[in-house]
Amino acid sequence: MKHFKKFGHLRCYHTIEVDSVSFDRIEADPRFTADDSEYKPLYFWLGERLGFYPIFMAIGNPDVTEINQEAIRTTGYANQFGRTIGEEWTPEHGDRKIRRQKGEFPNYAMLVFPLSAIDERVVFNDYSQWEDCHGAIWNDMHIPHSTRTGLFHKSWSRSKWLRHAHCGSTTVQLCVPAMDMRQACEVWVRNRPTKKRLEAMGFRNVVVKRLSLSQCD
Repeated sequence: MKHFKKFGHLRCYHTIEVDSVSFDRIEADPRFTADDSEYKPLYFWLGERLGFYPIFMAIGNPDVTEINQEAIRTTGYANQFGRTIGEEWTPEHGDRKIRRQKGEFPNYAMLVFPLSAIDERVVFNDYSQWEDCHGAIWNDMHIPHSTRTGLFHKSWSRSKWLRHAHCGSTTVQLCVPAMDMRQACEVWVRNRPTKKRLEAMGFRNVVVKRLSLSQCD
């Protein structure tokens, strides 16, 4: 994406399963989304409006901790650290939490990119409005015009989107058709074996970043 000098400090984030990481450029492809994934209908719905099947990125301001944490939260990187993954009710025990056991934790990496590394075909959108669309898409319901309009804010320039990302007034999401993982300026991983694995692929500045339980909520 064309480099905006004023916003050069902003960073873009994408979380991915470590087994799917490659030191290469990748194109978004619906074949790589499991047919039974609850998210596939959402991706197709959005893809019809974007003109391409999307890869999602968050954008944050590393200079402001709260804004950056919110951006990172939306990527799902923290989900690999929480033990509790849901609740269930049984006649014998009533309500109880479902917890991951040893060996059941996923292994994600989060790629960090400068703005200059982002595909020029990027489309900005409002993450909170995107979340509001989920239930309607899943249930084949009408999405209010105000939500669809607020999702893309088509009258906003790229500079305006970046201003909102800078100050945190809107949680900004990026959709791109392709991503060059080789352009990552930093990579977060959950443990040292994963760090060594990605460094062997060719990645540099790979750091172990384990989030506290309070950051996994």
